[in-house]
Amino acid sequence: MRKGFDRRVRSLGLTRPQWRVLVYVLENEGLSQSMLARAMDLERAPLGQLVRALENLRLVRRVRSSADQREWLIYGGEDSARHHAPTRRGGRLAAGRLFPGG
Repeated sequence: MRKGFDRRVRSLGLTRPQWRVLVYVLENEGLSQSMLARAMDLERAPLGQLVRALENLRLVRRVRSSADQREWLIYGGEDSARHHAPTRRGGRLAAGRLFPGG
């Protein structure tokens, strides 16, 4: 099942970790990068690399916090709209296979 899911995600031009971060960001826009790392149970440095890769693809954007200039807030990027529906469909499909009837 994971290989099939990875194939679908790859067809979107993403890795599974990138997909996971993108979906979380799109459903929780405006989190700081630190809050996002804690929420996803990731270290800040690897999350920063994933966010940078998604930013290069214009799928997320980082905005300096007005409250604390050291902090970055993460939002969906210019091209995130075309990925949002397929990533959510992929997530529902995976959840349906993992948790049938749930």
